[in-house]
Amino acid sequence: MRGKEFPQKKVLSLVLCVAVMLSVMVMGAGAAFSDQDKIENTEAVDACSALNIIGGYPDGSYKPEGNIKRSEICKMICVALNGGEEPTLGTPATPTFSDVRNTPNAAWAEKYIESCVSQGIVSGVGGGRFSPNGNVTGSQLAKMLLVCLGFDSDIEGYTGNAWDMNVNVRATQKGLYKGLEGLDVSAALTRDTAAQMVWNALQAGEVKYEYTWVGGDATKVTAVDKLDNANNPITLLKDKYNAEVKDGGIVTSVKEDSKGTYTVKTDKNANGYTKVAKDYSDLMGQKVDVLVKISDNTVYGVYANEDSKVLATGAVGQLDTVSNDTKKMKLNGVEYKFEKTALSENVVYNNDPDTKKTLQTIYNNRNANASDEIKFIDNNGDGKVDSMIVTPMTVAEVTYVGSTSITAGNKSYKFEDDDIYEGVAKNDWAVIVAGDYTTTDNAVITKAGTIEGEVTGVRTGSPDEVKIGDDWYKMATNTQTPAVGDKGVFVVVNGYVYDADASGSSKDILYISANEAAESKLGDNFTVEAKAYFTDGTNKVVKIDMINGEDITKATKDFTQGSVGIAKDNLANQMFTYSIDSDGNYELKQLANADAKNNIGAVVGDGATDNNGKIGGASVIKENKAGYDTYLYDKGGYKSPTNKLDSGSIADDAVIFVQATNEVKVLTGKTVKNWNTVSGTFTGKGVLTSESNGIQYAKVAAMTVNTNTVPGANGDKLYGYLTADPYTTKYENENVVAYPIWTGSENTTVYEKGSAIKDGVKAGDAIQYHLDGNFVGVDAGLTDTANAYAITGFDYEAEGEMALVKYADGAASTLTLDEDCVFIGIDDSAKTGVEGDMSAVSLAQQDQYGNYYANAYVMTDGSGKILAVIFDNDKLDMADGGLALKAKAVTCNITSENVTNGENNKTVTVTASPTTAKLGEKVTLTATLNKAIAGKDTTVVVSVDQGVGSLTITIPKGQKSATATFTMPSEAVTVGFTSASVPQ
Repeated sequence: MRGKEFPQKKVLSLVLCVAVMLSVMVMGAGAAFSDQDKIENTEAVDACSALNIIGGYPDGSYKPEGNIKRSEICKMICVALNGGEEPTLGTPATPTFSDVRNTPNAAWAEKYIESCVSQGIVSGVGGGRFSPNGNVTGSQLAKMLLVCLGFDSDIEGYTGNAWDMNVNVRATQKGLYKGLEGLDVSAALTRDTAAQMVWNALQAGEVKYEYTWVGGDATKVTAVDKLDNANNPITLLKDKYNAEVKDGGIVTSVKEDSKGTYTVKTDKNANGYTKVAKDYSDLMGQKVDVLVKISDNTVYGVYANEDSKVLATGAVGQLDTVSNDTKKMKLNGVEYKFEKTALSENVVYNNDPDTKKTLQTIYNNRNANASDEIKFIDNNGDGKVDSMIVTPMTVAEVTYVGSTSITAGNKSYKFEDDDIYEGVAKNDWAVIVAGDYTTTDNAVITKAGTIEGEVTGVRTGSPDEVKIGDDWYKMATNTQTPAVGDKGVFVVVNGYVYDADASGSSKDILYISANEAAESKLGDNFTVEAKAYFTDGTNKVVKIDMINGEDITKATKDFTQGSVGIAKDNLANQMFTYSIDSDGNYELKQLANADAKNNIGAVVGDGATDNNGKIGGASVIKENKAGYDTYLYDKGGYKSPTNKLDSGSIADDAVIFVQATNEVKVLTGKTVKNWNTVSGTFTGKGVLTSESNGIQYAKVAAMTVNTNTVPGANGDKLYGYLTADPYTTKYENENVVAYPIWTGSENTTVYEKGSAIKDGVKAGDAIQYHLDGNFVGVDAGLTDTANAYAITGFDYEAEGEMALVKYADGAASTLTLDEDCVFIGIDDSAKTGVEGDMSAVSLAQQDQYGNYYANAYVMTDGSGKILAVIFDNDKLDMADGGLALKAKAVTCNITSENVTNGENNKTVTVTASPTTAKLGEKVTLTATLNKAIAGKDTTVVVSVDQGVGSLTITIPKGQKSATATFTMPSEAVTVGFTSASVPQ
């Protein structure tokens, strides 16, 4: 049953109801709603739903707080009076009301309104109007329902000024307001309340009128109950549906049949009610009323009797006695009264009525069966417990997951037969309810809940208790109690801890590259200063005052218990888990694959003198795998060129500490895997692994290498769009360049040591960078010239293809996305980032000639792979417009041409800038005289081919130069000299 929606087979108190999609006013029996928890009159809504009187909305909701409309109530009444079937109704040629047939959202109800009017159930609001979308008050609905029961409006005075008083007196007598005490009968009714009134009316007796002559013309008219042949009142329910509400007894079993319906057994019906459409296992142990069709015993619904109530639901492990009162019992700290001696009362097993145990037996085994669920029930309305149901539950680790089955708690469960939660994985912890206690006879397996935190307190007892964060939990049987200060993930079910993987998690691991000898200043306790690197890539100097729960007491090496001493670099090249105390000092724990074992990462060990590196001695060493499967103290080195460590495969998201002679780097597993062949000798300093699909992958590792620098430390490339110009500043006491960037998900500032801005980047450019501890290293600037492209085609697939035209030279290419290609959306004109992934990329716009505008910065690896696309959904903001095409030559060889009209020895030279230009770019021509001409302007005329034509440059008198511009055409141009002259 892998992949199907869970649960389809249900267990008492594990689930509520199945949500059914329903259309307005039309629904099937036994429906439940997506907003069921908002419904107060549950029995009434369920009953009216089952009887096809009232329904939900297409989204599966009931909207109980919504008001019922006059048009809706008319349909409800017509359907109810026709036994739940859609009645055959007509409409008059001339409508009775002016606002029904011609009102779009009311025309559907005309036949129901006309039918109710003809029966005297409703009337208009005056002026020929009905107000179909108007609300209905309690008094109004009561009047309609009384007429349905047989009362005559004219006889009973349901018209005129006192109509509502007369209605409410009779409605109260007939029980129409039962369960609605305090109802404001003059206010608009909600759908929830309307259902209760209709349900009350269905259970009320119908009436008829008897006429008695009292003399003369006087006749006495009396409303009397309609009776059947056995002199029992005929209810509206019996008359219209041939149905009745039976005392069903106490539910003892609910089982699903092969057709998806259920058999509900009670202590009054051992054979059971069959073919029940809904799962009523949540009523197990409760006294119920059963709504059945008299002729064939078809069940419309099963409802808790008004005297039956679940007082409490909790875990068996939460049971406790009450001192000096044998008729009371505690559940989760709350006292509950019993009819008799509590511990002598029987507890019935869920869906297994033949299995009973005394509460004494359940209580005596409360720790061993702590997760079992128990329910206290009052079935006679006196507030005391007189029925108890227990559902046994097993909490176990999933030790195997295959294609057809799983194993948990040394038992196999099949996907085909059992309800197993989606995504089940090895090493999960699961809560298992055996098939004996379910509606399907198949096991139901759900994932156990977990909490993550630190143990802040421990109480010894039977059982032990631990405080995690602010809450106390009991330890399940055979579960080792963690120590104060332990951090990790804890499996908790019903207040009991079943698994305490309390050695920490990857975020609580650090690597020590070097340490000073311990010292004590001004009489304070000894501490050790060490350079620590963390899994998030940061590093800092920390002070350590405790290791493996032992205080540091001296500055010379001593690893014995009670007198721990740390000399220089005794802690170097090791990983530890850590916590931070209230003074800000670090408390470390060595990693260990099992309690008190040798070879725990004792890189500084020298045999007997230091107990193989166990700081504090063997007795203080506890299993500490930081939440992973295994710890290998002497592995973790890179094996060139296998792309693996000496321990085996590496997870892409692994954290790898690498220490070279002159630096330490924190890398990802993917970076290390991409090293391939690198020089140097690598020595493992420990590795933590986790299993996936039968393979153990390194998740956290440490190694040293005998080279000056770490190889390939720039392998993890990150990208950012500059939202402002970079600037120099101070950060963590270092001179740095600050780069304000948009990363695609947030605006942030990254800092690079030094003062040089990479490639002269500015706001509107982008950068490629890598993490370097608390700083970054900027690898490249993504600028207009080098990295601007027009995206002309894209298949929008991971590792798909993208067609590009380069802004700088118009060269076209088609490249492949790297598997980790980064997409960052920008608004280049505003120099801001915008949210957007690969799907938000737009193709480049074109000009009137079909040329493309650059709309993205693209970074490649040089081998045809695209690493990053920083895209604008319009176009990049460039001074020349940003067309992605090759610039063409502007040839201008006009040198020392004579100026005519008597200006001897006067010459002019014309130059062009730029000498290459793109289509649409402005080209400036500058005419320069060898000597200024006083008193006269100089006119220089040149010609530009490719259709540009003649240009005149006028040099004002007394000046040596002037300019003129033209717009570059699509092809290369040549500027020719025509003339240069002054007026005569």
